[in-house]
Amino acid sequence: MNVNEAVRKTLNGVLIDVEVVPGADKKGLFFDGWRKRIKIKVKGRALKNEANNDVLGFFSKLFDRKVKIFSGEHSRKKTLFIENINPDDAVRKIGEMMK
Repeated sequence: MNVNEAVRKTLNGVLIDVEVVPGADKKGLFFDGWRKRIKIKVKGRALKNEANNDVLGFFSKLFDRKVKIFSGEHSRKKTLFIENINPDDAVRKIGEMMK
């Protein structure tokens, strides 16, 4: 598991590549080494932004910061932007959630 492959540093934060699995029975966070993305299972459906809101809520709570969808708003593959966080801290927190 190499979560840092899904996390990239920017000038003022990080970009995190995720793949969303909407409508899942159980919530969960996994690393997909093939796609080099963090796979997040959410209960919300893709309708009416439910899944996006679940993803944003999860990562906002995890990092205690506002999270934005940088790209892929209408796709399962998304890139999230989190301001004012160090990539190493982001990788550590994500890794802790996967244990």
